[in-house]
Amino acid sequence: MESILCGIRAMIALQNPPLIRRETAFEVYSLSRMHGLRQEALQAARTTLTFPFTFEDLEDELEAIHSIYLHELWQYYQSVRTHLRSDLEAFRATGTPVLTCPPCGANTSHGTPVWLDDYIGSIAESPALFDLTEFHMCFSRHIIQSRCSCSMPNKAVRAFWTDLTNVVHSCMTKAESAILPLAESQTASSTASQQNASPTSPLLNQLDISDADVIIQSCDLVDFRVHRRTLAISSPFFDDLFSLPQPQPSDNEVVDGLPVVRLPEDAEVLSGLFTMLYPIPSRLPNAYDKALTLLAASQKYEMVSVQSHIRLEIQSTKFPTLTGPETFRSYAISSSGQLPSEAEKLARLTLEFPMTFEYLCDELPSFKGWALRELVGFRKRCRDNIVSCFESFLKLDQPPFNIWISCTPDTSGYCSHCRPNSYESNVTGFSPPWLTQLFQTYINESHEAFSKPLFNPQGIRDLYLSALRDHINSSSNSSCGYCGRKIHPLGCGCCSRVHSLEGEKFCKELTDRLTVALSEVRVLDLMLLSR
Repeated sequence: MESILCGIRAMIALQNPPLIRRETAFEVYSLSRMHGLRQEALQAARTTLTFPFTFEDLEDELEAIHSIYLHELWQYYQSVRTHLRSDLEAFRATGTPVLTCPPCGANTSHGTPVWLDDYIGSIAESPALFDLTEFHMCFSRHIIQSRCSCSMPNKAVRAFWTDLTNVVHSCMTKAESAILPLAESQTASSTASQQNASPTSPLLNQLDISDADVIIQSCDLVDFRVHRRTLAISSPFFDDLFSLPQPQPSDNEVVDGLPVVRLPEDAEVLSGLFTMLYPIPSRLPNAYDKALTLLAASQKYEMVSVQSHIRLEIQSTKFPTLTGPETFRSYAISSSGQLPSEAEKLARLTLEFPMTFEYLCDELPSFKGWALRELVGFRKRCRDNIVSCFESFLKLDQPPFNIWISCTPDTSGYCSHCRPNSYESNVTGFSPPWLTQLFQTYINESHEAFSKPLFNPQGIRDLYLSALRDHINSSSNSSCGYCGRKIHPLGCGCCSRVHSLEGEKFCKELTDRLTVALSEVRVLDLMLLSR
């Protein structure tokens, strides 16, 4: 088949198909890795470097690629960045005499123009910037901002770009040799360990199971001797399974004369399920994510009574506070296990933590692609609702926010003796600058909704009070620009007065509106519709 594969590759090469679309590159990588096409996988991996690698940018591609392969690509991306940092630093240290900037003289100690040195350094943080168009855009920005008359001969540009390309491609090659073979060896090692594992003693040692009539084998090759009737009564899944005509078992499907049924769950999960079907003490796992895994298994096998029991146990158990990675992992378990109420709750808890590849790296294999995509979409919609809510707060001339009185006289630069008679004071419906600035700050910071925790509505009161104190303190120190008198030694009396009368009510209204804005966004309905 090798000759056929070479022929197919030759035909593809003649068509010269460009991997210019982001979704194409990620899907090709996933398919190539799935079918063992290393050459195509490497090509697709390099192409993914030309795009931003953030959850926000990759939302539409997350379902097209298996999470294990997404984890591999992130490791590759990180490895490329690590090599770029060291190799590009050496490249910058040697200087780039082929490109100089004599007119403005803004060069580094190595003789490299500052704008060019910054551009080279930026590639290490974002490999997608390694693009000739981006290079010329950086040069154009330098010309415009510095009003510089620099020029770059085409021959010098080609020489520089060739040298830079060699460095970047060398880093990619180093990363490929370190990451992709490692992923393959890990998969092979995992498969070999399972094949070489030996069945351990059954875990239901407290029961007399000498009359067991079936063996359930876990994915880690632990045998459970149980009774068909017990499983069938508790689970329609097993009832249907055992009621179907069974084919003649082969030698490896029979142990001690009993048929073997293999399930994808590990021994810990199956032990937790089976002990709840027999009159022996059962114990919930002491970790929340493991308890959710057990609950998801009971949902999968339609064990209604077991599911209710586990939920009651989870509600009455005080688990340790979840860390950020544990919260995301628990969401992955509940979403893939079709536990909508748990998924909804955990999706909201993830808003309290950053959602970046750096933060979630080790948890990526736990996710189904669609669940990761839905969580990204959920976070985006929450962010957009929060921003819309803050934008509505800027309209303080409308009820119920039209309580503020213009505080401009206290900060106009004139005391009451020197202020022009035509100056109006105590005008309602104004937005105090300090309050407008507070709201605008969080609107501007909305783009950091993935790199930082999402804004928590319960924190708006403290932020408001802090901004008010800063405003009062700053206005109490201002002096009249004409006579030098203190404008208002006690601070802004207008804002202090409004706060004393309406401040707590105002804060409650802000908190309630932000809370409603978040509660309107649900991951539950979309998760059910998408499945």
